[in-house]
Amino acid sequence: MSEKKIWCSTEGRTALKTIVAKLVPKWPNGLRTEQEEPVLRILDGEDLLLTTATGRGKSALFIVPLLVHREVASNPTHYAGFSCKSTPVGLVITPTKGLASNIVAQLGDFGLQGLTYCQETISVAAIAHRNLTQEIKDRRYHLICIDPEHLIGHIWMLVFRCNLFVDSLVFTCLEECHLADEWGKSFRKAFQHIGAFIRGRVPSTVSLFGISATLEPGRQTLAILPFLNTGRKAIVFCLARQTCTKLYEYLFRREPPGANHGRRVRVYTAICPDDFNRETLRLMDTDPYLQIIVGTVAAANGVHCASIQDAYSIGMPDTLSQMNQQAGRAARVDGEVGRAVVFYQKSDLRTAQKTLEGVSVV
Repeated sequence: MSEKKIWCSTEGRTALKTIVAKLVPKWPNGLRTEQEEPVLRILDGEDLLLTTATGRGKSALFIVPLLVHREVASNPTHYAGFSCKSTPVGLVITPTKGLASNIVAQLGDFGLQGLTYCQETISVAAIAHRNLTQEIKDRRYHLICIDPEHLIGHIWMLVFRCNLFVDSLVFTCLEECHLADEWGKSFRKAFQHIGAFIRGRVPSTVSLFGISATLEPGRQTLAILPFLNTGRKAIVFCLARQTCTKLYEYLFRREPPGANHGRRVRVYTAICPDDFNRETLRLMDTDPYLQIIVGTVAAANGVHCASIQDAYSIGMPDTLSQMNQQAGRAARVDGEVGRAVVFYQKSDLRTAQKTLEGVSVV
């Protein structure tokens, strides 16, 4: 079995140039640098935030990754070592129907089928007695443009439960990503749920990138990042079952509309059946949708999940050893960067101060 190769390598760059020259002869000079670099990273499954001027060919970022996957799948011996998806799919979240239509209109020239998912196309499909949801699951469209409101709706919850569709995703893109902050705080609240919705349903190996021509330095641009990058898996330790229940209820209410509450967050306590707790640990490592385990200290201490990146403690642990135990649940894989956070009260500080004073007296 050949070693997996990355696209951001000399061999990868050469292969990309070869594929573009073969499939897009109307681009005699190939991709420009500002197109090639992000395309390579998208193919490697990296997450990006891109500022690109209007008219600089950003459509290549949607089109070329799909063409590359199809070409590699058709000629695996020519591109040995490069992973691919035989029926690749890209998802672009757009703020307006006009922008979505412009993107889809370009696809035909490249042999790709696109869909603008909006009320109009939904109605057209219904009138023709077509099951549009099933067509999407069956990957009849290489690129789908969708608005945030439809994305977080019930129908797309069903789409993302289709493993065939999710496994075929090459990238998810947020067009005009600066609007996530601008519009999300005012008249289009659905923009605020994009990051959580996507990160809770799409594997981390699938590239997520945002594009805008008007990103300015400062708070507004920094505010975009939490919308796009909220996919770290975490375990939360609570000192009491009552706190555990309250936290779970809080997270339940904070999830976006249509969320599968039993899949995104799970509880791990002594009152849960053993089979349920074992399944929770298994899903944490195997299910990209599960992001948070809320557990009591007594039950969850010693939990081993390779995918956990963050450990949170609600309340100060009784001992330093206990704190280290809880923090040690995160980043158990070599090279992984983990985080451990303790939420404490003022009373904890007073207790610590008294302890220090007592030590100093001795």
